[in-house]
Amino acid sequence: MKKDVPSRVSEMKRKFAIVLIMALGMTLAGLLVVVYAVPQMRPSLLSPPGESIVMGMYVNQTDTYHFESQVSAFFGALFQVRIEFFSEDLKLLTLGNETIVRIFPYSWQREVGKEGHVVWGFRIIAPSQPGNYTVNLRFIVSYWIFSQEYPQKILVSVERPKPPPPPEEPLLITLDKQVYTRGEYMTLTIKNRSNETIWFTNTAYNLCFERYNGTSWVLYEEIVGGALMTSLKPGETREVTWKLDDRTGSPFPAGRYRVGTKGIYVEFTVVRPMT
Repeated sequence: MKKDVPSRVSEMKRKFAIVLIMALGMTLAGLLVVVYAVPQMRPSLLSPPGESIVMGMYVNQTDTYHFESQVSAFFGALFQVRIEFFSEDLKLLTLGNETIVRIFPYSWQREVGKEGHVVWGFRIIAPSQPGNYTVNLRFIVSYWIFSQEYPQKILVSVERPKPPPPPEEPLLITLDKQVYTRGEYMTLTIKNRSNETIWFTNTAYNLCFERYNGTSWVLYEEIVGGALMTSLKPGETREVTWKLDDRTGSPFPAGRYRVGTKGIYVEFTVVRPMT
């Protein structure tokens, strides 16, 4: 019996070693599950929303917010969106044109499968006053005890639309210079930059001079031309040279003038000659 004691001890050591190896193996397997399997079970958005974005809008304009992403989910997932806050002056509508009331959080959700695809959005109606307004969102994908959240802040920047540029004048009138000496000759160029032929009742294109009297423009002199209907086709350019004298032959007095036709003018100045 005494001789069997060492063999029993050895057997116990062997069994203990086996149990220890099995325990270590199970621990390692558990670690592998934690390291590999658990993250795989945690769903995620492959195209997550940015933490903050800016939407530029004009007053009273309606625009659409759109979100779309693939969902990575080992067993499928629940996709949920919460509107946690939006400014009181904003009006939000579902894509079905139902009003989203300001009772927070407003929630929308749907089930998605493995490698699912989600699309969500809403409409924003900007207020009538310019300013910066806010919408706070939270996207959530979850499965069992696993979930991932993506907050997003939308800054809605509202401004008044800029007035349209004034329409281009059909005629372009230019001068060879802006300051003339009394009695000097002026060369004027007139161009039709419209898409239609423009007609005049004389060969001088109905050009006339006006003088500024300190408060308003008054007719001063007309360029004399033949009484013949004259046309200027689209893109055509003509030159007119005229001495800055009135009908009596006296030079224009020094002052501020403008020359033009059909309500389109270009200004110039007449000065006394240097002595």
